[in-house]
Amino acid sequence: MKGKQAEANKAADEHQEKVYESRIKNLEKKVYILKKRTEPIENVYFYTKDWVPASENYSQDGVLVERGLNSLKRSLNGWKRGC
Repeated sequence: MKGKQAEANKAADEHQEKVYESRIKNLEKKVYILKKRTEPIENVYFYTKDWVPASENYSQDGVLVERGLNSLKRSLNGWKRGC
């Protein structure tokens, strides 16, 4: 009986480890994508009251992306500590 329970516990632990690894990979992908979105963009303009180069980052998106990036970094650090 103990042998079956030990096997079940081991299988559950292995599954949980795979779940954590998958979540970490997904968070790392999101961080990568958000970092790419925060890179300066050449030859793209936003319209505020005047046309402004995107590299000057007058858009609200820059702020939202930065907040999202910080949130994902915190999540990633939490998952790494949990593993």
